[in-house]
Amino acid sequence: MSSASTTRSSLREIPACAEFIEGVLKKGRKVYVLHHWDADGVASAAILLRVLGPRIVGMSTPKIGVYGASALNPNEIKKSGADTLVMLDYGARPDEVLAQVPQGLRAFIVDHHAVELSCNAREHCCNPVALGMSEAEYPSTTWVLYELLNTPSDIVDLVALGIVGDLGPALATSEHVTFVDNVAAELNMTLNDFVRAAELIDSCYRIVNSKCIEYAVQVLAEEGVRGVLHDEVLIDAHESAARYVDSAYDRLQSLEEPCPGVKIWKLSLDSLVTSYVGRSLARAYPDNVILLAHNIPSLNVTYVYVRSYSVPLRRFLEKLREEGLSVGGKDMVFVVTCSEGEDCDEVLGKITTHLCRDLSKEGQ
Repeated sequence: MSSASTTRSSLREIPACAEFIEGVLKKGRKVYVLHHWDADGVASAAILLRVLGPRIVGMSTPKIGVYGASALNPNEIKKSGADTLVMLDYGARPDEVLAQVPQGLRAFIVDHHAVELSCNAREHCCNPVALGMSEAEYPSTTWVLYELLNTPSDIVDLVALGIVGDLGPALATSEHVTFVDNVAAELNMTLNDFVRAAELIDSCYRIVNSKCIEYAVQVLAEEGVRGVLHDEVLIDAHESAARYVDSAYDRLQSLEEPCPGVKIWKLSLDSLVTSYVGRSLARAYPDNVILLAHNIPSLNVTYVYVRSYSVPLRRFLEKLREEGLSVGGKDMVFVVTCSEGEDCDEVLGKITTHLCRDLSKEGQ
């Protein structure tokens, strides 16, 4: 079922990945798992829960909606008695989060985001994309884990869910679509079932409910994707999130286009619906780059969400980092964090300047 046979050995031979296999999968005894709050992060955590079982002594997400050192709770990790910390799919700068790891813990990061790696972080990060491997080959952290675990058949539903959750409509043109289709067929399910399950899980973070997220990990690990589809707690969370989404569409403010091919909206709403609304806008304008500047008052932060289903965006990440911006993402999407005290209009201007300059060159 795996399409990774030609690349699997190279991933497992990356020093940090080999150390993760040896130090966590084989020898880890007291492991704390810190994972991202979306469907890929939840499914990745469920994979480790299935594999490691009672060896996991604690599990949580960073503060929902916050990327960086301030989102971690070192005291909670220390109280668990863990000797090993695994961070899954978080997408923050590794050097920042590693600085918060309690002294004496071994730390490993497994991810697939295009983050910037310092020399010190490289020995802790099993992240093939950050190390220069193809993003198309590693569409989700669940897929990274799948290869590290040597493609076991008993986690394929979770692997497929992570891929569906992260790729969304882009799955249709991905080299992994056959894998997902095959998994669904073997389970007597459909691709839409996996899309629905990802939506149910993502509803937990959209309503900023960390207990709901950890509940979803347990359901996934014990009952799989089918269990998610029929879970009343997650269905209720989805209904609550849907009300926030409706409110978001009502509050969307369209701004003047800075150049052909770039569209901008602003939103102020205390709900983490940024990705959902941003994806829907990108689907509505598939030939454009869309920017959604979403202010979340309760977090004192504005996220500038940038997505396109037609224009590769990864090339902009390094340029924006050179401008001093806090940015993370992948080939078709990135997010710039505008924290309290920053001039978010200035941040938006820097992003559109780079986008418009490059797009105008391509149009010549």
